[in-house]
Amino acid sequence: MLETNIQLLNIDINMDYKYLPSLNSKMLETNIVLFKALKADINFTLANHNNLKRNMYKIFKYYAKKTHSNHLEDLLESKKFTVVAMPCNHSSCMDNNSQLTKICNEIRKHV
Repeated sequence: MLETNIQLLNIDINMDYKYLPSLNSKMLETNIVLFKALKADINFTLANHNNLKRNMYKIFKYYAKKTHSNHLEDLLESKKFTVVAMPCNHSSCMDNNSQLTKICNEIRKHV
């Protein structure tokens, strides 16, 4: 499913969707939390308009807008995990105290 969705973006780039790790027994005992960026980093594309940057932006936008959990459910199958929505992009949350507090509070729940 993930490979097909990436192919729909019409992007010719080697992407992590080809990585197919297996779920091992240690993962079954682990609390997994995905801090999900809900925005794609527009500055990433504006800095340099070459094809790779534009394609990476399309990939970031796809994951941010079109997936609930970055297809983690495909890897983990029936394993439950937590998705924490972050109303920011991958880099802007690091400059936002309220988002950093949100991350720390979530981690505290699982320690």
